[in-house]
Amino acid sequence: MANLPSLVFSCFSDDRPDRRTRTLGWRDAAYRLGMVSDRSYATTIATWVFVIGYASRPLLGAALPSVVMPGVYVVVVIAALVAYRRVLADAARRAWQHKARSLAMVVGGYLGILALTVAVGYLTQYLFDYFGVTPAEPQNTGELSQPRASLVQLILPMVYIGIVAPIVEELFFRQFLIGSLGKHAPTWMSLVVSSVLFGMSHIYSLVASEWINAVSFTAAGLGLGLVYVLSGRNVVLSTLLHIANNLPIVIMTLLV
Repeated sequence: MANLPSLVFSCFSDDRPDRRTRTLGWRDAAYRLGMVSDRSYATTIATWVFVIGYASRPLLGAALPSVVMPGVYVVVVIAALVAYRRVLADAARRAWQHKARSLAMVVGGYLGILALTVAVGYLTQYLFDYFGVTPAEPQNTGELSQPRASLVQLILPMVYIGIVAPIVEELFFRQFLIGSLGKHAPTWMSLVVSSVLFGMSHIYSLVASEWINAVSFTAAGLGLGLVYVLSGRNVVLSTLLHIANNLPIVIMTLLV
């Protein structure tokens, strides 16, 4: 039986967390779970603001006045950039160091998503026919096609949906979700889960057509996730691919 001195000594032995780790508390726990990229206060707080703010958008949209929501989105975007500032800087540096390979990844990913979109188009059409549902534009596409009274009303959706939204979505669904889940599950599983959640995030109502359209978004999320994983988890490349996929569609929808 252990005597009192040995018990006291064991309490202060080296295998206990050191003082710095103990004082980190919830920051250290979040870091070990893969939810934040470093242990700093700024990164941890910004990550939680970003993740909670982005994930609760539907609830916030229903609870808050519509005039407040643009401010909420601004806070979410700023929090995302602060939370992953080092990740973005490192990813940009790696992409620049291997420019040819990075360009090939983006171009190959773009062509792959185009091919995947065509293939999934046949599946969604089959689902529309099978369930007797009339195909309809996704709600966000329908909103883009509304007439714009001024140049500002034309440019803002172009910037937000074509550029800002891809950045935020890649940081959430690829960098955060795949990064967090990948520490506790196989990469393929985290890729599939993030892609399905990405597709579901584009469901804006409970009508059947929205759920069927989500299949296409899930396929696009799978393509973006594959580029992210195969590029060494470079979120800048998957973001560039996402922008290249979104921006032309947004411009054509707004201008035609």
